[in-house]
Amino acid sequence: MSVVVHSIRFKCPPDIGTILMLDAQRYEVIGIEPYIRADGSASILIVWQAWCAETGHPFTLKTGLVAKGINRRCKKHAKPGQAATRAGAMRMRKYLRKQSGRRHV
Repeated sequence: MSVVVHSIRFKCPPDIGTILMLDAQRYEVIGIEPYIRADGSASILIVWQAWCAETGHPFTLKTGLVAKGINRRCKKHAKPGQAATRAGAMRMRKYLRKQSGRRHV
């Protein structure tokens, strides 16, 4: 059974088959891997399967239990700082407008 979530903020690892939807792009948990951090503490990585926003081809990526962002494109088509969808571009423009109106002291 799949569960749909809307953000990457897990307290414990999600079940295999859990689905995350982000701006109509689907990410599915296909695995959980143990991970040792640089400080030596144990952690867990979530292995996701997604489909490139540029070409539609499947690719895999890994995140921690909590992540601020997630790749929308495969490594070959990565475009850092460029929105993958129209909704993402609108959010980016809104954020930049808000930032340009602030006074910097």
